[in-house]
Amino acid sequence: MPIKGGWDTTIWYGAAPTPTCLGVVTRPDPVLDPALIEVRGTGKRGLREIVLGLKDFRVNVEWAPASVSFITSFQAGAEIAALHYKAGAVGLTFKPAYVERLSVSCRAGDIARCSGEFVAKEVVTLEAISGTEVNTVLDWTNFEVKVAPKTAPTVPATNSKWHEWRYEVRNNFERLANVNAKTTRSLEQKHREVSGLIVWDLEDYAEWLEFVGGDAEQKFYIQIKQGANYLLGSASGVYSQWGRLESPHGPEDLQLKRFPFTSVDLYS
Repeated sequence: MPIKGGWDTTIWYGAAPTPTCLGVVTRPDPVLDPALIEVRGTGKRGLREIVLGLKDFRVNVEWAPASVSFITSFQAGAEIAALHYKAGAVGLTFKPAYVERLSVSCRAGDIARCSGEFVAKEVVTLEAISGTEVNTVLDWTNFEVKVAPKTAPTVPATNSKWHEWRYEVRNNFERLANVNAKTTRSLEQKHREVSGLIVWDLEDYAEWLEFVGGDAEQKFYIQIKQGANYLLGSASGVYSQWGRLESPHGPEDLQLKRFPFTSVDLYS
């Protein structure tokens, strides 16, 4: 009998027995890396020994969120009490877990999509959980994007012509070992990296110049929000800077221009 497919997989977060459903999972991928150590030696073509290293527990998930509560609560690296990978009646529980990498994106006329990589200290057989499975998702009409022009870098202006946006946060966790127990003692964050991309239609060359501005050193505010919830930026915004910008070459190039950016953090 073939292994059960991903159509019967759900992801839940929070302590048992009543965690919260993450969203509509589109692609789950639990990973256990035993970090094998290969011991080589002279006088033998093969290995002398194979030793288990510090086990690396990870879960890669793509999903469509029904709300942004998980994103706003855990994208900065806060501890997730448990992450439950459930395939039918069986599965795994990763605990505690943390967001190593999270990408959030949306295209005009489409649903919001998330892609995440989570790291955990340990993994056990799925704990007994119950709850209501999510069947709804957020779409493009739920989000607002604001970008401040360089002429007024602290005054974000609503961008109503975006075609696509996405941002990614990397919390860069380092796994520290409990040498005596041969387990993970803790997972510690290193420097956080935040980058993204906004694609939007431009009316004319003057509009491109307005957002690019004449001061290459000038940082500006960006906001991405859903209702009153800020995904990127705070009530004021978050300082950002454009990456490589391509200048329009003709009327047809004024449409769907790519504006990559780097932010100093998730929030100001």
